[in-house]
Amino acid sequence: LEEMETLFKSVKKSNRLYDVIVLFSGGKDSTILLKMAKEKYGLRPLAISVMHPLVNKIASQNMEEVTHKLKVDLVKAYPDEELYRKCIRQAILKGPEYGLGEFFGCDICSFFHFWIPIRYAMRMDIPVILEGSDLSQTGDVKYWHSERVKEEARKGNKPFGHVHDLVRDAIGEEY
Repeated sequence: LEEMETLFKSVKKSNRLYDVIVLFSGGKDSTILLKMAKEKYGLRPLAISVMHPLVNKIASQNMEEVTHKLKVDLVKAYPDEELYRKCIRQAILKGPEYGLGEFFGCDICSFFHFWIPIRYAMRMDIPVILEGSDLSQTGDVKYWHSERVKEEARKGNKPFGHVHDLVRDAIGEEY
């Protein structure tokens, strides 16, 4: 918590349009995280929602309502449904070859859920990405510092390890 609060203080001193990206599903955990980022920590958040094929209308509507009430900009990113399906298909057929277990669907969904906002952060020079999930979902509250992601990528380290390879193999140059 101390490390995170120190990071928040440092990013607020910048002239960027946004201090953080909040991965926003419209659920209770990401809603509280978005509210805390804005109100408790005084950050300028950009909410990003990855609208994969499993997102329902209620969640989508909640995303709109919450961001409107909090006066936070919202980006809804729509990954191509066929690309998503190709990745799921590759995971079903060859998941163990990439080190994926029985929860391969979660690995693919998580990849899109995280990787799209990470790419936004790197392109828009937004230094921090926040993700809040119920402890039963991921076991932790996560945050990424986009500079660390860039540094690791330069070394050849991928944030999602072999899932990157699976996605590349499933969709090729479209990746």
